Amino acid sequence: MGDIADRHDLVVQRLAIVAAHSELQERGLLKRAEFGSVVTDALVASGIEETAARLAAEIGVLAFVTTVAQWAEPAPPGLFVEVARTVVNDLMARATTFCAEADRT
Repeated sequence: MGDIADRHDLVVQRLAIVAAHSELQERGLLKRAEFGSVVTDALVASGIEETAARLAAEIGVLAFVTTVAQWAEPAPPGLFVEVARTVVNDLMARATTFCAEADRT
């Protein structure tokens, strides 16, 4: 099995097909929810408090979906791992900003 970088063209095609079919979009949403639930359960089983586990799982799913979408652009902004790193850093910065703004209110 090759690296995900070897599959860029296939990922682009898959995303285009999914975008054109609402049934596939719904299936994707269900798969994301299930993945988030499995990750949450694994984190809880490892001793993480449930709310923190759910938050981490949801952020992880968001990071993955965002990374794939950005990486699948016709001219990807970098290697998959580089895009993932940028996405995670951006999410962390946004969360920090949100928390700081919430503290001021």
